[in-house]
Amino acid sequence: MTDDERNHIRLEDYVSASRRPDGAGLIARHAQRHLVAICDDCGPEWQRLGQLRATYLERIRAFESPPSAAAQPDDHLLANSEEIERQAALTHDLIREYRNVLNQKGILLRRPPEERPGVIRGAHRRYSSPLLAEMLVEECRQRVRNAPAEAAEIAALVPLVLARTQDADPPPAAAPALLARAAAHRANALRVTGDLPAAEHAFAELRRRLAERPLADPRVAAEIDSLEASLHIDGRHVDEAQNCLQRAAVGFKAAGDQLGVTRTTIKHANLLGSLGRPEELLALLTPEAVDRARSAEPYLYVCAVTARVNALCDLEAPDEASRLLDGNLDAFEEGEDLTLGASFRWLSGRVALSRGDLPVAERAFRDASDALLAIGRSYDAALVTLFLAETLYRAGKTRDLATLASGLVDAFRSRGVAGETLAALKLLADAVASETVSSALLARLRRRLAIPGAPPPAAPASR
Repeated sequence: MTDDERNHIRLEDYVSASRRPDGAGLIARHAQRHLVAICDDCGPEWQRLGQLRATYLERIRAFESPPSAAAQPDDHLLANSEEIERQAALTHDLIREYRNVLNQKGILLRRPPEERPGVIRGAHRRYSSPLLAEMLVEECRQRVRNAPAEAAEIAALVPLVLARTQDADPPPAAAPALLARAAAHRANALRVTGDLPAAEHAFAELRRRLAERPLADPRVAAEIDSLEASLHIDGRHVDEAQNCLQRAAVGFKAAGDQLGVTRTTIKHANLLGSLGRPEELLALLTPEAVDRARSAEPYLYVCAVTARVNALCDLEAPDEASRLLDGNLDAFEEGEDLTLGASFRWLSGRVALSRGDLPVAERAFRDASDALLAIGRSYDAALVTLFLAETLYRAGKTRDLATLASGLVDAFRSRGVAGETLAALKLLADAVASETVSSALLARLRRRLAIPGAPPPAAPASR
C-alpha cells in the first residue's frame, strides 16, 4: 500500500466536495470508507464497534440528505484555500483523535483489572475523553456474555473517565447519558454473574439518580429499561419485568430502533416461557418474527431459536424442537460467542429429556453446565443443573443425584449465586437429603427461575 493510499482525505477531495451541496456528506463517507476499506489498523476496530457503527452511519446519512433546488455549492470554500486547508486539518485531527483514544483503550485494558482505576486517576492527559467512555460501555456490552465479571469492572471505569472531563468548557453534553448507560450495563453484568442482590442494588441506585435528573433521549431510557427487565425476569418479578419491557418497546419504537424492538420481543417471549406459557410464547415469537431477528442480528436469531425450542420441549413436541435446533446448527457454530456452544448442548439435552433419552440428556446437561461455569455464567449453569437433577431422578440414579445435591448450595454460593436461584438449589438439596424429591418439585423449581438464553444487552443508544 502506497503512502498516497494511506492518506485519509486529500486537499483535492475537499475542492471537489466544495462544488456540491452535499459535499459534507461526501467527506464524511470518504472518512468512513477509509476506516473500513483502506486502513489496515482501523478496519478491524470499525467492526469491533458493533452497534455503534449504526450511530455513526446515521450521522453520515444526515449529511447526505437530498439537496434542495435552491441549494448552491459552497463556492466560498473553493475560493478560500485557507478555509479548505483548515477543514482538512480539522478532519485529520478528528480521525487522529479517534485512533489515539482507541489506542488508549487498548493500553488501559491490557493492564490488570485492579490497576486500571489508579492508572486513570494518575494519568496526566490520557483517559479523559467522552469517546473513551463510550468505547468502554460498548466493550462491556460485547464482553458480558463470555466474561461478565470483567465486563462489570470495565463499566465501572466509565465514571472515572468522565470525572476527568468535567473541567472542560463546556462539559461534555453526553456525560449524563453515558454515566447512566455504564451503570445499567454494570448492573446487567452483575446479573449475568448470578449476583442478583448486587444487580438489584445497582439498578435501584441508578433509578434514584434518574428520578432526580431524567434522561431526554428515549433510546437511552429504553436501553436501561431493557436491561432492567432482564434482572426482573431472573428475579421472578413478573409485573416489574412486564412494565420494563413495555416501556422499552415504546421507547425503541419512538426512537425508530427496530433492533431494540426485536430484542424486547424476544425478552418478552422468554418471560412467557419462564411463566409456563409456551403457547403464548410461540404465538408471540412466530417463524416470521424469528426471521426478522435473523436480519437484525445473528445472536438475536439464535436467542429466538432458543426460545422456540424451549417452548416446543415444554409442549412435548421433541421432534419439531429437534428439527428446529438441528436446522440451525450453523447459526450456533458460526457465532464467536462462547455461550453458543453451551446453549446448543443444553438445548440438545432438553430435546433428549423430552424424548426420554436420559443418557444423552445427562451427558448434554453435564457438558453445558461445565461450559457455562467455565465462562462465569453461574446463574445459567444453576438452571441447567436443575435439568440434570431431573434427568438423574427420572433415570433412578439416586446415588448420583445425592452426590450432585450434597455440595450444590456451597458450590454455587461461592460463585456469587444468591437470591431466588440459591433458594431453589437449597430446596433441591433438602428434598434429596430427606428423600422427598419428586418430578413435580423439580418442575416447580425450574419454573421459579427464568429460562436461560435471553437476548444480549440492548444495543448502544444514539448519543
